[in-house]
Parts: sequence; C-alpha cells; structure tokens
Amino acid sequence: MNYSYPLNMDWSKEEIVTVIRYFESIEKAYESGIDVQELKKTLS
Repeated sequence: MNYSYPLNMDWSKEEIVTVIRYFESIEKAYESGIDVQELKKTLS
C-alpha cells in the first residue's frame, strides 16, 4: 500500500525520520500487529 505522511518541510531531518518511523509502526499495527513495547520505542 502507498501511504501519504503529513510532513512539514520546516522540520529537521531528525524530526522527519522520527515521524516516518512512528507512522511505519502504526502501519504495521494495522496490517499485521505490533508488540506494544516495539510501538512505545518509536515514541521515545
């Protein structure tokens, strides 16, 4: 599937990477499931 992420071009490279990793984890949760601890790691 193709997803579109709400990214802001004013964000730093590090911020964009963090947001993309977060959304990839959410995708994984919807598509196949994800361990709660794994999801929490993307938020820290």
